[in-house]
Amino acid sequence: MMLPARSQRLSFGALVAIVVAILTAVSASAQDRTFAVETVGAGPDVLLVPGLSSGGPVWDGTVARLREDYTLHVVTLAGFAGEAPVEASTQDGFLDAVRDDLADYVRQLDAPAAVVGHSLGGFTALRVGLAAPEAVSRVVVVDALPFLAAMQDTSATEASAAAMGAGMKQMMALSSPEQFRIQQGMALQSMMTSPDSAAAYLDLHAASDVPTVAQAFFDMWTTDLRDDLPSMTVPTLVLAAGAGYSPRDVEQVRALYEAEYAGLPDVEIVAVPASRHFIQIDQPDALAEHLGAFLREDVSAARR
Repeated sequence: MMLPARSQRLSFGALVAIVVAILTAVSASAQDRTFAVETVGAGPDVLLVPGLSSGGPVWDGTVARLREDYTLHVVTLAGFAGEAPVEASTQDGFLDAVRDDLADYVRQLDAPAAVVGHSLGGFTALRVGLAAPEAVSRVVVVDALPFLAAMQDTSATEASAAAMGAGMKQMMALSSPEQFRIQQGMALQSMMTSPDSAAAYLDLHAASDVPTVAQAFFDMWTTDLRDDLPSMTVPTLVLAAGAGYSPRDVEQVRALYEAEYAGLPDVEIVAVPASRHFIQIDQPDALAEHLGAFLREDVSAARR
């Protein structure tokens, strides 16, 4: 039997309670996610993932050059660049959680997305491409290697890297905010060709949560992706900093990267001259040109 119309209506109080419950659930979900994202532009989807301690603003030049042609999802990891840390961000496996959350994110988009990452973000882009190949159309790695520890010791393994990484993680985590800021300033000065650029991004990096940065570094340092690369099915572009590995010249840098990515089936490696680690800051036009050309190949393939 149908109830009278009045009986079917929710009271105002009940309606408010339902709305509050929904908003609370959404808020909790957003707080638990290991990254924040800002969406800009229109067109095919492209994620931009910054590196260790870094945030979305390091992609501002790239966004300005590509926003007319692409929907850019500018990511900042939890605990980086002023974003609040989450429970997972200071626990072993933080980058595993980041990979899983980003893979879920691209799976929810209307079409496969390109994932572009710098440094730790490039390492993460590779992992998302491996985890969700059906949802990733292209991967672009900006000056990152599949196993960072091998740069220091070519015989390094995950186990040997963990022994060294544990001490490095502890030292980083114990840094005071003042010490962390000094460390970030020195790092940026070495990774950008312009002292003014390094100074301009110092506040962004220094706003990061120190334990989160220590954990993220440890996770990357102790993870070797080289044995996973042969299973990668997503076309990949790797941009290397041609002036970022002194005393190696551009050709030597390219050779280094070709050796590290030897197991990746569909990869193009480009060494960008006159650039240190932050290619998007040092050589923004070159990065946008290489990135745009690579992404256009994807669009052309989709139309065929």
